[in-house]
Amino acid sequence: VPGLANAESQIAIPLLIRDELIGVFSIESPVPRSFGEHETDLVSIVANQIASAIHNARLYEERRQAAVALQEANASLEARLVETRRVESEVREVAETLAANVKKRSSELDETIVELETFNYSVSHDLRGPLGAVINFAAILREDYGDRLDATGIDHLQRIVASASSAVTMMDALLAYSRSGRTELRKT
Repeated sequence: VPGLANAESQIAIPLLIRDELIGVFSIESPVPRSFGEHETDLVSIVANQIASAIHNARLYEERRQAAVALQEANASLEARLVETRRVESEVREVAETLAANVKKRSSELDETIVELETFNYSVSHDLRGPLGAVINFAAILREDYGDRLDATGIDHLQRIVASASSAVTMMDALLAYSRSGRTELRKT
């Protein structure tokens, strides 16, 4: 062992793991020129230094493995975070698109409802006039020519008036029904 001849020398033990120097362990106490009676002390010192080096090497390897595991866990978490943000962005885009579609469809539906209400009102109003004329002409016919009509003619006039009146009532009900969608329901 180099340095044993000099009482002041030290023994340096390099500790390498995977060709990486992680420490140098040295025996600081003077080493005798010959082992003699101190041979046991020297062996004990060297054995303690080797045991310490092995222990430190194990600690170094455990820490290195923990650091690698931590880096892998961090990389995995970062990848999950990136994926979560990407999915959140996609969900946000889909929600915005859906909201725009709902708004567009609601607008189209509102326009269709207005058109149907307008059509319903026009048809009801336009048909009400001719039916009112039929009722009025039937009343004039009965008044002016009632004495010339037999029972069958009078029955036909009454049926004409009843049917026309029924049609007017149905149109009024349709108008009321179409307006009911715009008012709040009250349960009684």
